[in-house]
Amino acid sequence: MSCYSVLLAAVLTGLIVPLAISTVTRDTQAMFIDRLNDTDRLASLADPALRTGHITALSMELRQYHQIYGVDVLLVDRDGVTVLEQGDGQVASRAMLRRYVDEALTGERHDVSGAIWPWRDQPLVVATPIGRGGEIIGGILTISPVRGLQLEVWRYLAVLAACGVLAMIAGIAVGQPLVRWILRPVYDLDAMVTSLPEQLHRSRAAESGPPELQRLAASVNQMADRITELIDRQGSFVSYAGHQLRTPLASLRIALDNLAPAPGKRDRSHEIAVQEADRSAAIIDSLLAYASANARAAAATEIDAVPAIEAWVAARQPMAEAARVQLVCRAAGPRWVRVAPSVLDQAVEVLVDNAVKYGETRTRIFIEVAAPEPGWVEVSVEDDGVGIPDDELLHAVEPFWRHPSRQVHDGSGLGLSIIGALVTASGGELQLAGVRPHGLRATVRLPAARTECDAR
Repeated sequence: MSCYSVLLAAVLTGLIVPLAISTVTRDTQAMFIDRLNDTDRLASLADPALRTGHITALSMELRQYHQIYGVDVLLVDRDGVTVLEQGDGQVASRAMLRRYVDEALTGERHDVSGAIWPWRDQPLVVATPIGRGGEIIGGILTISPVRGLQLEVWRYLAVLAACGVLAMIAGIAVGQPLVRWILRPVYDLDAMVTSLPEQLHRSRAAESGPPELQRLAASVNQMADRITELIDRQGSFVSYAGHQLRTPLASLRIALDNLAPAPGKRDRSHEIAVQEADRSAAIIDSLLAYASANARAAAATEIDAVPAIEAWVAARQPMAEAARVQLVCRAAGPRWVRVAPSVLDQAVEVLVDNAVKYGETRTRIFIEVAAPEPGWVEVSVEDDGVGIPDDELLHAVEPFWRHPSRQVHDGSGLGLSIIGALVTASGGELQLAGVRPHGLRATVRLPAARTECDAR
């Protein structure tokens, strides 16, 4: 609304200021032309008087003119000597009049210089040369006070200002509901699109406002319905595929157990079949988890990341010691974040598991919780293992990508992809960076909760 008020004020100013300048200039020009006509008439009367020296009648004419109009008159001969003067001489200084006298004696006509504004303190001086046929025998000046014109200008400016204020008030009174009516659908669309990931089935925009915005809202609602339908189909597919794939694998696994060799005997073919069945089950679980992560974002909740990470590290310390890996937690809180339930635990689980799997013996893994900038909280997992080459970091989050030199390790290549999808669904991002001289730093950036922002 403030932008509308500023725009309305700018438009009114753009209209009122030129109008005021034009009107004051017009009134000034009208007064100048009126005084110029009077001065020319007086100059025609002064010409024979100066030539004959009979100035009595001219003096009476100038006195009467001054008494009627309140305009001072100054008559000079060809040498600039004052011949007649009517007025008290308080309107203009002699130094200022000398310039006009010199211009008149050179045969030049002085034009009005700019508009007469209320803050101007100089009178209106009109100088006319006296003479015929190129012979200048003198000059006559009229010195008009401009107080009356300035008062008129003040009144006119006051009326314009009052009209501008009234127009501003009326514009705001009428425009505010109009602007709200126009912009309400835009705000509704913004709120709907913002809440779409968390309220997919309920978030719809009101189809109100101007016809163009109604059509836009209807199109966005249709898009949301289509997205909802596609995600529902994807979720149904994930559920159906999970059931259809897990059931045969479970039956196969039971059959393989029934075909197990007698105790004390070893069947290499049977072992390979069991391993492949387990591997297939793990791959299917990873695929379904990846599909579920992309299918729908769970509702985010506010949690304190510091105690959550500390509890996770405490629970995993025995396994880390058995794997000869050192877990180091560096966190100082509280650090409140908005994240879907269990996403933070899953992310740290995958990142630490990768660090252990692809690291070396006695690898140190640092888990840190920090808030390097307002509005964000970062949970980082850093190891001093072999790391990933910088030119391959972008590929590491792609589904099924695995480094060629690490194909011997178990895995489907979906761990980072799943975590990236889950973190993105919570409004965050997963970042990977190399560590010098060797190692990898994986950072989960999550939006800070309102509690964290208020604490700052």
